[in-house]
Amino acid sequence: EFCEHLRKDSEKLFEVVKAVRGALVQETMKFNREAGILSIRSYIKDDAFISLLFVPEVDVYAAAMVHGGEKHDFTKPVVAKDQFERALAAACTVDETLLPSLEKFEQLSRDLHQFFHDLMEHLEVDLRASSKPPPPPKKRAPWA
Repeated sequence: EFCEHLRKDSEKLFEVVKAVRGALVQETMKFNREAGILSIRSYIKDDAFISLLFVPEVDVYAAAMVHGGEKHDFTKPVVAKDQFERALAAACTVDETLLPSLEKFEQLSRDLHQFFHDLMEHLEVDLRASSKPPPPPKKRAPWA
């Protein structure tokens, strides 16, 4: 149920991202070019966080998640400067980082649900264990 709500909310975000990218075509091409140059010049550990490199103040933290090689082999792209580039950086972050992360989270939560379901089934069927709480202890007479 929680994942369904996340999916519905993320569909709303996709429309906003599409509108921002449509309005800022020049900046989109610039960011794509910068990301392409980055992937050629540097060893990329995880490309899901590349769009975070363009967000001011977040770029410092994102660099450690993106780069997988030596520190001197990594050149960060220029962060977004004006309000248009910042809007596009936020839209790219939603589209390229947040939405794929939500999909991975949904898949992992489904896998965990299946794992615990199988575990409980194994405990109850094969080992004859019960998930019911134990009965309360019997009260003893105070003189016994």
